[in-house]
Amino acid sequence: MDFMPDKEFHKLFNRVSRIVNLKGAGTPQEINRRLKQKMDEYMHLRRKDQLAVFHERSQWRLNLEKLRFRGFARRVIDEAIANPHGEIALILKYGTEKAGQILRWRARRRLRW
Repeated sequence: MDFMPDKEFHKLFNRVSRIVNLKGAGTPQEINRRLKQKMDEYMHLRRKDQLAVFHERSQWRLNLEKLRFRGFARRVIDEAIANPHGEIALILKYGTEKAGQILRWRARRRLRW
């Protein structure tokens, strides 16, 4: 993932963090385990009456599989270490919803000054 610019990586991370719960994941192995767990969940959704949902989720499964082998987890941890008060570190520590609240609170606080 070193080839990907920061702007694109942050967009990708935000999409993945909405799908995969990364709260408390502190190592690349843990992130990869959670990606694999989500892939396995998508694998079990084979109902004929939900074909469109299955197709969409099977695409997500393939994309998550690509991320596991391209160093996504290592880049996430490196970004969190490089910027311990940034968005990625907050999502790893508190989860997506709480991190969003913290970031919005920081933005409002900056606007007041």
